[in-house]
Amino acid sequence: IYGKHEYPAKMFASYASWLNSEADFDVFYIKERPHDDPLDIDLLANVDTENGMVTLVQGAVKKFKASVIGVRRIIDWLADERGVAMPKIGVVGFSTSSIAAVLAISVDKRISAAAILFGGGNLHEMVAFGEESKIKIGRKRVLSRSGKTKEKYAEFLEPLFAEVEPLAYAPCADPSRVLFVDSEFDEFIPKTGRDGLWQALRTPERITFRHGHKMSFLSLTPAWLFYLDKRTLEFFREKL
Repeated sequence: IYGKHEYPAKMFASYASWLNSEADFDVFYIKERPHDDPLDIDLLANVDTENGMVTLVQGAVKKFKASVIGVRRIIDWLADERGVAMPKIGVVGFSTSSIAAVLAISVDKRISAAAILFGGGNLHEMVAFGEESKIKIGRKRVLSRSGKTKEKYAEFLEPLFAEVEPLAYAPCADPSRVLFVDSEFDEFIPKTGRDGLWQALRTPERITFRHGHKMSFLSLTPAWLFYLDKRTLEFFREKL
């Protein structure tokens, strides 16, 4: 269970541990260190030049790679120290962390199932067209200085993200082993990125909430009776 923001990932891990009355699975919660978020919204809000954005994206690419390497190292540890059977490993990713989960299941065949929760592809479009307030603030600054349109800005950003673009890796994942969850009115991830990733994953099971990005996270909490926690754990019990 991998998440940049502590609350949803920790909540999910706690609920999964509590629900595990038969003690037939282990729960590992992977918490990012401070400043390890590959797509830090606060940094996006403060960028004001194209050169600044290039530097930010280069750092994001390195962090995405480090995230995947970290997940694979944990699997190595599970195999070497815990003796966990490899066909029994599933990964959950939330929001930005779901992108790392897509990359991980695509490149490491020891991961046999994944829940991709509130993520998407076309990373360049998130920056160029995302409607979240901080993303818009940073974009407005850059566009005012560069004179680019949003469309030209997206074209400028696309090759910078190419090395970790989830749409390029997603076809390597088995769609029968993926649960895809998204938000219809996601303010961070444009529809093209959400639909694009789902299609690149070859149309796995999909759950779409008719809410925004942040509101949809309530589905993991007592407010919604842990609906998404339960559905995700049901999925893993079916697939692992």
